[in-house]
Amino acid sequence: MKVFTRSSEKPIVKPSILVLGLFHLVSIAAFGQANVIHVSMTLRMKSTDPIAPRDYYIDVGSRDGVKPGDVLTVSRLVAVPNSMWQGPMRAMQVPIAEVQVTYAGDSSSITRVIRRPAAQLMAQLEYSQIMVGDEVGFKTGLPSSTPSF
Repeated sequence: MKVFTRSSEKPIVKPSILVLGLFHLVSIAAFGQANVIHVSMTLRMKSTDPIAPRDYYIDVGSRDGVKPGDVLTVSRLVAVPNSMWQGPMRAMQVPIAEVQVTYAGDSSSITRVIRRPAAQLMAQLEYSQIMVGDEVGFKTGLPSSTPSF
């Protein structure tokens, strides 16, 4: 979107746009984004066998600052239609679970679920388990404080 003055046809950049852009860059630098790339589980051979935990492979590792014991948040980007005004779809991050890193390789890690939101607090999803493609948020080594203006 361009804003023009009457005397000339040069675009004007509003300070509010610059502030939002700077805040976005700081938030990207402080919190990394990764994805679940594989789900692995051991099958039970008989009904009396205990249910084995699932391992979730993610596409960040020790090069990205992730180490064993780190707790990461898994979320899913859900499209929300604007049924009232027939407007554009909105995107909403829905938390799925918290996972803990059990092994960190150079560029990928293995995690296991340690916490899920309570059933009554969880958003209605078609599939409430962690899926390939779900987003994993993690803190980087950069400061996460927001700039003061």
